[in-house]
Amino acid sequence: MHLFSIRSILFLLSCFQLHTCRAITASESSNELHVAIFGFGGRAQDILTECLQLHKETGVSIYVDAICDDHVTESFDFYIKNRLPKELTSEYSQIFESKQIYPDTKEGVSSLLANHPNVDKIFITSPNNRHAAHLHAVLDQSTCKEIYLEKPLFRTIEEFSQFNHNLGDRNIQVGLTLRSAKITRLVAEYLKKYKSSLGKLKKVHSWEHVNFGHGLSIIMMNWRRSISQSGGFLIEKSVHDLDLACFFMGSVDIHPKSISIQTDTGHNFYKKSNKNLITNTLLSDTDVRKCAEQWDKVPWQRAINFSYDSYNRINWKSTMNHFFEEFPNDDDFYESDIIPDTHMVHTVIQTTDGDSIEFDLDLKLNGFSIHTERGCRLSFENGEVEVDMESSKMHVRINADPVIEIDLKTRGIPHAGGDMHVARGILGTSHDGNSTAQFSDPSVQISSVIGLISEYQALYNIKKPLHIEMINSLWEFELDPRISNR
Repeated sequence: MHLFSIRSILFLLSCFQLHTCRAITASESSNELHVAIFGFGGRAQDILTECLQLHKETGVSIYVDAICDDHVTESFDFYIKNRLPKELTSEYSQIFESKQIYPDTKEGVSSLLANHPNVDKIFITSPNNRHAAHLHAVLDQSTCKEIYLEKPLFRTIEEFSQFNHNLGDRNIQVGLTLRSAKITRLVAEYLKKYKSSLGKLKKVHSWEHVNFGHGLSIIMMNWRRSISQSGGFLIEKSVHDLDLACFFMGSVDIHPKSISIQTDTGHNFYKKSNKNLITNTLLSDTDVRKCAEQWDKVPWQRAINFSYDSYNRINWKSTMNHFFEEFPNDDDFYESDIIPDTHMVHTVIQTTDGDSIEFDLDLKLNGFSIHTERGCRLSFENGEVEVDMESSKMHVRINADPVIEIDLKTRGIPHAGGDMHVARGILGTSHDGNSTAQFSDPSVQISSVIGLISEYQALYNIKKPLHIEMINSLWEFELDPRISNR
C-alpha cells in the first residue's frame, strides 16, 4: 500500500479563512469584467446569461475576450437557438464582439494565456478530463487572480493528490451551484434554529434518482457516460448532493476528524441484456419517449449517433442499436469505460467532539421513471429533518410534536436559483451574507475527496472501506497499488 496525501489541503487549511466574494464598486473598476473561457458549453453560457440579466441591478458589464474550445461556433449557435431567452439575443451577441478563439491544445491554451494577460476572470468550464490541465496552465502561466472552476474540482483522486500549487492571493470560486442557492441557505438557517430541540445528529441519508430522460440523454448518450472523460456519475453530477450533506452537517456544528468510506456500484439498468426492454418501452410508452426527447441533443457532445426517419423524428430502434454498440455482451463492465448507473456510498464520520455519524448517499439513473427524486434526511436523537429538493419542501419532526412543513419556494427554478448567486460571485456583487463555494474551503474540498475516493473504489471494484484521517491539518489515506490513470 502507498500513502497519498492531498498536499494542497496542508497549505490551504493552514492559512484558511472563509472567503466571501468582495463587492466591486465603481471606484475599484470600470464596471467592465473581461473574461477568458476554457470550455464553451452550456454551463459557461448559462452563467454568462445570468451575468447579463444582472447588469441593470449591478451595473457590471461582462465581455468575453477569448475562448479555448474546439466547438465555439456550433455551441454558440445552438445556445442562441435553443436556450437563450429571445429578448436577450442582441445583448448576448454583444458580449462576444471582440472574442478570439483558440483550439483546446497545449499550444492553444498557452497562446490564449500569453495573448490575454489582463483579463479580470478566467472560467474553467471544460469537460472534467480537461479541468486539471486547464487549471495548472492558468496557475502556471497567468497572473489572473480570479478564477471560476466548474465542479468537479478534478476527475480523479490522483489528480487531486498531485495538486500542490500555492494559491497565494488567488481566489478560485467553485461551481457547486446548489451551495449558493437560496434553498440551501434557508435549510441551514432552520437547522440552526431547531438544533437545540433536535439534539445530537445521528445519521444522514441523501439521495438522487435521476429521471429517465436526463439519465439517457444528458448522461448515458453523452460524454458523461465515459469514466475517462467524466470521472463517474457521483463526481460529475451528484457531487452536489455530497456537498449539500456536508454543508448541512456543518450548519449543526459537525466537524469531521476521520471518515471511513465504502462504495457499492453496479450496472443495473443500462446494460446490453436490457437493450430490448429499453427500446420497446421507448417505442410503446409515450410518456417515457417524451421524457427522453425533451433533453438537449448537442451533437458534438454525443457519444453516439442519432438516427431519424423521413419526418425528422428520432428512430429509436436504430438509435438504441448505436447506443448499445460499446456495451459488453456479457454485461461484465470490469474493463469497460462506461460509468455505473447505480452508486451507493456509505461513510462513518468520527467528529472532533468524539461522536460517530453515519452518512449514506444513494444515487441511480432511475429506470423508466419520468420524475427525479432528490433530497436529504437528517436523523437526530429527538427528531428528524427531511429536505425534498424537487418539491422545495422541508419537514421538521421534533419528538411527538406535529410535523412542521416549510415551503422553501424554489420549486421549478433551475438549480433552485443557485445560478444567479454563482453569477453574483463572478461579478463580485454577492450580498445578504451569501458566500460562494471556494476552493480554499475545507468543506468544499472534503466533499470532493469523498467523491473521488468513492469513484476510485468503484473503478477498481474495491469493496473494503477506505479510511481518511485528519493528521496535523492534513487528510491522509492509502490507495491500492493498482492505482493508475485512465
